[in-house]
Amino acid sequence: MGGQRRMQSRKPAGMDDNAVKGILILTIVVGHSLFLKATDLGGAFVAFLYFWHVQGFFLLLSRRGPTRSGVRWGDMLVRYFVPYLLVAGGIGALRAAASGDPGALAEMLLGLVMGNSSYLDAYSGGVYWFVPTFVMTLLAWQGLSRHADHPAVVLALVAIGVLSTRVPAEILKQLPLGLGLVPYVLAMMVIHRTYARWIEGGRVPAAAVLALCLAGAGVVAGLVWAGTTVNVGFFRFGRTPLALAAGLVFPALIFEALVLLTRAATAPGWLRALGRSSFGIFLFHQPILFALTMAGRSLGYDTAMGAGLSLLAIPAAVIISFLLDQGLRGFRPTKRFVFPRDRQELLGRPT
Repeated sequence: MGGQRRMQSRKPAGMDDNAVKGILILTIVVGHSLFLKATDLGGAFVAFLYFWHVQGFFLLLSRRGPTRSGVRWGDMLVRYFVPYLLVAGGIGALRAAASGDPGALAEMLLGLVMGNSSYLDAYSGGVYWFVPTFVMTLLAWQGLSRHADHPAVVLALVAIGVLSTRVPAEILKQLPLGLGLVPYVLAMMVIHRTYARWIEGGRVPAAAVLALCLAGAGVVAGLVWAGTTVNVGFFRFGRTPLALAAGLVFPALIFEALVLLTRAATAPGWLRALGRSSFGIFLFHQPILFALTMAGRSLGYDTAMGAGLSLLAIPAAVIISFLLDQGLRGFRPTKRFVFPRDRQELLGRPT
């Protein structure tokens, strides 16, 4: 694929989407481990993951051009918001009922509408900000991607994204449906798209892709060692120019290294299966991981039994949430109401 050609295919040649998604969802589950966050080494590793792991799912979009048929907004909203409301809303409703606070249910509903971690984590008990932000970004990208290879558009989106990080988090979190993150994410995506076009055009050889990724990882590791963190879910973009640049650029560097690895070797079937179920795993792993880790903490993180159970909670959360996703999708009634493909399926109409 030439460097000057637009990447218009839904799936670029040689890119194993499911393998990349499988790696990303595993790092997300690991990054949500309360046990790892409670240790110095584990906490540093989780901070390293926060620079790029969730961001990788947005970069899957930036490597693609617009679909020929366009996107149906209603179908996108159904596909992503129905499971989001059922899972995040269901957990929030249970928490509200258990609290006995008459205003807890209203706060939970507010959290779902605002769609960012500042609200969702407090009122719904889950890190589900990704879903509304992803949908809003997807819809914005559908209109912008046709122009995303124009240098002026790239510079404008990067400038707007950088400026958005200077807006106080207290203001950004007041925008509904995670819209406060969209300018930053779009900036990250056009940076990645430009880099990916250079790679596809042969301007960045494979060895350089890996070297740049390792160099970026070294910079990020140094930032983490110095106590600098990035957590976009809470509008923490890095206080220094270097941290801000690393947060925007490193996801592209490591994503393309993962793409290169999936081209060099065939991914195992189980990893690709996890990638296909990544959305369900993202939704379901959080309560499972939290419950099992709390059981380990009750035994004491400093005991062999407690530490062992807390570590086993990570693969257990992956496996259980994967099986739950497969079971719900494999049974037509639950597939229709939990994971509808579009409005027609949700309404039971033939497509």
